[in-house]
Amino acid sequence: MVAARCRSGIFVAAFGVFVVMATWTGRVARSQSVPPTPIEFRLDSLFNAGNFPALVDSASKHLVEAEARGDSVLIGRFLTALGRGEVMMGRPSGIANLDRSITVSRTVRDTLNWMSALGYKSLVFSYQGRFDESVELNILRLELAQLSGDEASEAWARTMLGYIALLRGENETARWEYTQAVDLFFGLDLQREALTPLVGLGRVYNTTRDIDKARECYLRVLETARAVGDRVNEGHAVNNLGTIEFDNGDMELAVRYYERALEMARESGNLRGTITPATNIALANQYLGRFDEAAEVYKRAIVECKESGIGQFVPSLMSRMGEVRFLQRRLNASARWYRRVLNLSGALDKKSRDAAVYGLARSLAYLDSAQTALEILETGAQSSPSPEFELGIAWVRSWCLSAVGRPREALAEALEAESPGQSNEQYTKVQSTALRLSECYRALGDHDRALEWFREGVRRHADLHSIDGGYDWREAQGGVGVFLDVAPVVLEQPGKSRFEMESELFDVVQQFKLRTLIDRITEPRRMDEPSSQFAALRHVDLRTVQREVLKDSELFLDFSTGEQVGYLFAVTRDSCRLVAIPGRLTDMVEKVVLYRQFLGQRPSQTAGVLEPEDIDRYNRSMGDAIFGAVADLVESASVLLISPSKFYGGVPFGALSLPGSDGSYRQLIHSHEIQMVPSATVLAWHRSAAPGAPG
Repeated sequence: MVAARCRSGIFVAAFGVFVVMATWTGRVARSQSVPPTPIEFRLDSLFNAGNFPALVDSASKHLVEAEARGDSVLIGRFLTALGRGEVMMGRPSGIANLDRSITVSRTVRDTLNWMSALGYKSLVFSYQGRFDESVELNILRLELAQLSGDEASEAWARTMLGYIALLRGENETARWEYTQAVDLFFGLDLQREALTPLVGLGRVYNTTRDIDKARECYLRVLETARAVGDRVNEGHAVNNLGTIEFDNGDMELAVRYYERALEMARESGNLRGTITPATNIALANQYLGRFDEAAEVYKRAIVECKESGIGQFVPSLMSRMGEVRFLQRRLNASARWYRRVLNLSGALDKKSRDAAVYGLARSLAYLDSAQTALEILETGAQSSPSPEFELGIAWVRSWCLSAVGRPREALAEALEAESPGQSNEQYTKVQSTALRLSECYRALGDHDRALEWFREGVRRHADLHSIDGGYDWREAQGGVGVFLDVAPVVLEQPGKSRFEMESELFDVVQQFKLRTLIDRITEPRRMDEPSSQFAALRHVDLRTVQREVLKDSELFLDFSTGEQVGYLFAVTRDSCRLVAIPGRLTDMVEKVVLYRQFLGQRPSQTAGVLEPEDIDRYNRSMGDAIFGAVADLVESASVLLISPSKFYGGVPFGALSLPGSDGSYRQLIHSHEIQMVPSATVLAWHRSAAPGAPG
């Protein structure tokens, strides 16, 4: 599972709305009778500069002075300035001061300040996942704006309504509200203000996969932001152009956009603006499997946030550290990061809490602590999970319920996870959900549905790998290994022969091996051959390998590796034997590493420590562990065609020893010809005599 991404998410949207609203309230009078004072303009400048401590100090001082004079209009305005500054610093008193501002402004009929305070409060509620309350505040603001004929305030209300609809996945509503806001702002010649809903509109189109319109929106943001000198939204546009490339799989181009957005934020002294592109750079590394690089970015961002007084971003960054450690399978370290987030307690907003609860439960589940994980899910979430974590939390709960022997409840949770997953097009998640459903139905004895969902997972994974983007990104999404722990369902089909079932699993393995291999072969030549001949290559089936590819006395040994289990196909012209082998989360990985290190030592390093019989014992032990179940087939063959995967690719196969017909052990290098081949399909391609074969 992969956690929810923030690339054009709440960091961009929330910060964008705050900044642009602040700019507007400094330019347009909040009351027809009392124009804004120079003090208010200075407070707006402090907010725009991100100097929230100075804003809070100054607003507090002027609030005391206004209270001493009994100036209710300025009391309301300074309360708004104080509240928004405290909110940005993560102080709970921010909401209380916005409430006081709403009460005062309503009493003195300072309608514009009243609407402004409603807007800031609604944004805080949206960030906390209190969407219904946020919508109510913006409907009130919309009504006030329409009654007073204030089209700018109406545009802000519609911007927030569009934002909430987007967070809820109500894309058509979001599109309509954002479009109305954009038209209102441009109609008023408030180009700077139009940038926020325009960014939101681009996000809607990106979510619905209308990439051309999304790119058009972001380019319009870029052009407008440059025209009005708005470096913040110019950076957002560059960042979101990167997001388009991210979603289309071109990681390298996405990173270039993100790095430019990061550079722009630093050039303008906007530290807050560096958080989103920096996080996105880390996410790109994370998706490419460059976990240490991603961790360094997150760690640096955490330190900078703490040192610069913008601690509200720290919980999210800490959760992302937990995600990186989880992907590295450093599960205890992952759990510690998530616990640190939850220990922040009162400083947490709902989204950060949900992220930490989900991450901690998932890490505990992988640590075989399913019951504890269920307790975390029950007690950690204070209400329904945020939309971006709804699917993941249901998936983890389903897995844990299966682990503690509650299969029907597990199925119900998996079905709950399936519904939102399809609409959100979260490719890796809907693939995982399909496999989870397969496991649930298998546990309940419904083999037909279990097999149906397994095949659906394969189809979804194939769709993911058909995306036209960077091959390293596609490979990072995982190959056939993600299916192997669920693969027994293929081998349990009633009414089918063993060969038919093994053939289907062989087919699944080969199609994903081929996708990766084609990428690796063609990617270095992509600029010279944008439409490679290899694209037409199709994976071979088991029958073809036996009848048309293999020769007499040859044994094809094909490895595929999952997490807990893997499979070894041992194929000759007239037989196929499928055996289970250890996966990548077993101690076999360490055994292979130690074996390689042992063989790589110089004789002088082992002299007097290891005797020749010790070396022979190592070779026999590893030979039995890897090929013991097919030793008779190995003995009968003279040529071994080996296609390893993952850590098995590091095995020095020639050094392995297996018993012969006389019972004595011999190293394979002395008894067999050994050839390493990428896959069955590539072997078939190389041996094909068809004219015009790719070369």
